[in-house]
Amino acid sequence: MIDAGSPPVTYLKDYRAPDFAVERVDLAFVLDPTRTIVTSTLRVRRQGDPASRWFWTATTSA
Repeated sequence: MIDAGSPPVTYLKDYRAPDFAVERVDLAFVLDPTRTIVTSTLRVRRQGDPASRWFWTATTSA
């Protein structure tokens, strides 16, 4: 019996490779006594397509 709070069980036979691969992650931090800004840039590639290049940038401040 599986506990309702447990994550689902994944078997190797059911595994499927992800559609995308993260090739690179860059993080930049701007530190300030009252606020911190974090910028992340990810280079993501569709698996099996070496010509594809996707870039994604997000900025978060706290």
